[in-house]
Amino acid sequence: MGTILKNERFRVAIDHLRNKNVVKTDKELAKKIDITAAALSRIRQDQATVSDETLYKMNEAFGNIFNMAYFRGESIYLLVEDVIDAKQKAVSTSTDKPTANIIELYTSLIKDIKGIRQQLKEE
Repeated sequence: MGTILKNERFRVAIDHLRNKNVVKTDKELAKKIDITAAALSRIRQDQATVSDETLYKMNEAFGNIFNMAYFRGESIYLLVEDVIDAKQKAVSTSTDKPTANIIELYTSLIKDIKGIRQQLKEE
């Protein structure tokens, strides 16, 4: 993934933390993720690339809420909870009404076939 995209995703994570009032200043954030305020500033201005180590430190510092695949460009979901929600929605939509009706139909057909086999045996 390119430097700018990786840094942009890092900035999205920082914005999330700020919007949730988890951190209030860059200085506070830098301290929590164990980098200097100057290093944070360089990353924000695309003068340096955020390292994987810094991303892991940030994730750990904030309770592993971030989806690391997001920073690698492998996912559209910033937060782990969003990944879980998306997977649950995918499962629930796969068991929607039409699918349930098909399952009921197959169950009914299997019962009918078993009944026909039983009748044939008796004859």
